[in-house]
Parts: sequence; C-alpha cells; structure tokens
Amino acid sequence: MLEKLRKCSNVEEIVKCIKDFYHSYDIDNYIPGIYKEGSFLSTKKEDYNGEFYAKLILRPKGIEINQTWLKGNLQYGFIDGSDDREKNDIGNYIYNVIVQKNFYRNSIYTLNPYLYNDNNSYIYEKVQDTKNVANLVYYNVTFSTNEWPVLVSKGDNEILFLKESISDYVNSEENHYPQYELSIEFEYRDKINNIKEFDKYVDSGCLITKEGRDDFVWLLGTIDIDFVIPKDRNLDIITNQLNGNIRKIDESNWNDDMDAGLIVFNNKCLKYLKERYIFIELSMIDMHTKDSVLVDFVGNRVVFWEGEFNKLPYEVKKELEQYNVRKKCKGIISKAMFEWQLNCKLDYDKYEYPYQKIGKKVFENYFDIAFESGLSLDLPRTSKELKDKIDNLLKLFSVEFNELYKYERGFITLEKIMNNKYKPTVEELKQLFDYFCYNLLEVIGNDK
Repeated sequence: MLEKLRKCSNVEEIVKCIKDFYHSYDIDNYIPGIYKEGSFLSTKKEDYNGEFYAKLILRPKGIEINQTWLKGNLQYGFIDGSDDREKNDIGNYIYNVIVQKNFYRNSIYTLNPYLYNDNNSYIYEKVQDTKNVANLVYYNVTFSTNEWPVLVSKGDNEILFLKESISDYVNSEENHYPQYELSIEFEYRDKINNIKEFDKYVDSGCLITKEGRDDFVWLLGTIDIDFVIPKDRNLDIITNQLNGNIRKIDESNWNDDMDAGLIVFNNKCLKYLKERYIFIELSMIDMHTKDSVLVDFVGNRVVFWEGEFNKLPYEVKKELEQYNVRKKCKGIISKAMFEWQLNCKLDYDKYEYPYQKIGKKVFENYFDIAFESGLSLDLPRTSKELKDKIDNLLKLFSVEFNELYKYERGFITLEKIMNNKYKPTVEELKQLFDYFCYNLLEVIGNDK
C-alpha cells in the first residue's frame, strides 16, 4: 500500500489508490476493519519514513462530511440520539466497526458491541482463546453448524471482519435509524511522497486535510466506500457416488444419509487449506472456530464426504473448486475411513497409518494443546515441517528423541535430517514421519 501511495502525485490519485485497495475486497466475505503498514517512527530500514493507518466507521447516510476523523481511534460511542440535546452532534451517531476491550489484563480487538448486542443478532461470543481478537462467531440460520468467525487477525497490522456481521446497518432496507454509510478514516505520513500542495480536498463522500508540515506529508481523511457482499454462486464441483457414478455436487446434502458421495481434490489444495486448518487423524479443524470435518488422504488426493464438505465456509469451498478432480475415481476411501463410516467399526484405528494413530491419541488426550500450538499431523513436505512435527510431538508426549533409538537405517536417516546433515525427497519425508510415529507409539504404548 505504501509503495502505491508513494506513486501518487496528487490528492485525487491518493483517494483512488485507497478506494481501489478496499474495493479489491469486493469479491471476499471479509474486509479490513483495521489496516496498518509501515512505521513512521521506526528505525527499521524496511518501513522507515512512512506509515499508513486506516479504520472503518459507520456514519449516518445523507449527512455531508464536514470534518475528518469523526470518531477517535478504537472509541466505542453508545449514544443513540434519543436525547434532543445530542442530535446536533454528528459524532454521537458514528461508530468504529472495530474497538478494543480488556481481557485478563490484555487488550483484544472486537466488533463494536453496538452492532450485535440485541435479541435479533446472529452473532455470539465463544470462550476466548489466545488470539488478539474476540472469539465472535456469526451463526448461519440456514444450517446450524455453519459458523463464520466475525474477526480474522493477520497480526496487529490487519484485522478483517465479516461483512455479513454489519449488513443490517449498511445499505439495509430494514427500518433502522439512522441508515449508515461505510467509511474509511485514515492517516498517512510519509517523508518520501512529493504530493502537490493543497490545504483541503472535498468531494462527494470524501474529505482530506493536509497538516502543515514542511518535512513530510501528513494527510488525514474520511472517504465513503461501497459496501459489497459477494453473492454465493453455485459450485462447479464433481461428486463421486458410492455406486461408481459421478454427478454435480448437491449443496443441500448435509449428512450423506440419503445419497452419500465423495469429493476428490488434488493435494495441491493443502497449501491453501493449511493457512486456516490443522489436520489431526481423520479430521480437519478450523483454526478460527474449532469446527471440524472429516477428511481422508488417499495417495496424492484429499477426499471429503459431500456432507462434510458442504459444512465448510463458502469462500473455502469456492477456493477448492479449482483443485477438484472432475472424473470418476476409484480407490478414494481409505480402509480406516471405510470401516469407521460405512461399517461403523469402533476399532477402525487398527487400519490407520502410524501418523494417524498418533493423531488419534492427540485428539483424545491433548487436543487443546495441539490446537493452541497449531500442531498439524498431516504428512510433511519439507524438512522443516518434519522437524517441527517431531519436536512438537516429543514435547507433547514428554519423550526424548534418543528414546526412539534403533540401529536401523530409518532412525539413522532421521537423525541426520534432525541435524541438518541430509536433504530427503518428499516421499522420504512422508515415509520417515510415519516411521517416527511408529517408533513413538512403541515407546509411549498406552500410558500417554
């Protein structure tokens, strides 16, 4: 963002640059409620000399912007305008979308409570975890287990929020008073930008002021932006039925009871999935909500039951669409999954691979620890992944690496990798992680 702003030579280009940044989120379900880039006072070379900070506010429709930064940063503001003495102060009607609250002596970001603390809200708060955002969840009334995290943190510099969570207030046809606009309030300071001189820029839904400094550019602004919630489009995905036929996905199938099917994806989808999910045994767990769905790994393919796949958030399903294997597939259910889900066998784990058996122990005994640490027990694809998984599992089960010692080629190779003395292939990584898990199972037995 800073680099783009530095290419702007006048205030009109600044406005366009900022609007374009936010409108790039029109196709997404989330948009930054807080965004920061650079550090004006920092001594770090990569972000020295410039800073852009922006937050989103709701402000009444139909009222001209006559000043910028209408609401202080992260302030709440609960006044509803019912007192006639307050009605002349526009600031009383303006709400920061994102505010902060205290939680066990720490400050965390949260959605402004004014936007959801009512009996008709579809938002509720779960038990707080260690993230820097409140654990708010948007409840989808169409299907009770489909929950969306309201806030998504990308560190303190970017806090995204679910657009649907404020849809009753922006561009709403319901009888809310007053109706609101979604606006950006930003501060931009930069010692590099050579923007043309101006004192104040006013346009429809926009006001920017330039602070009087000779040694750097300092802009404060409020800009209205369109509020766009993308419409869900039908998924272009093929389902393999258990009778061997294929058909288009049935997006209304939530449980696989009447017409069970399997949806197959190329394992290239894992790079995307691992940004949000961890894998333990035969489950894929959402790091935002802790919700889980069944998942199977068969060869180089990732396989979901259709009913489980339909529980995923729409944007995840849409992203996975490109990886869908769109043809008849054979052998797409593992023996363990088959015995568990189709034969209802409780001892299905005897058919699991060692890394899945370790996952079962983690799921049953150490799930919260694994979740908080982001421990994913899928097969590794890099040496770093392998070493991280081994270190985390040894720590979790209180086992020393040397306790797994065997005078075998597998252990010797594993030891070389841990000491950065051998660079394995991807296939070797997978085999060695399974080998490690097999040895770990022998050591811990049924005691841990």
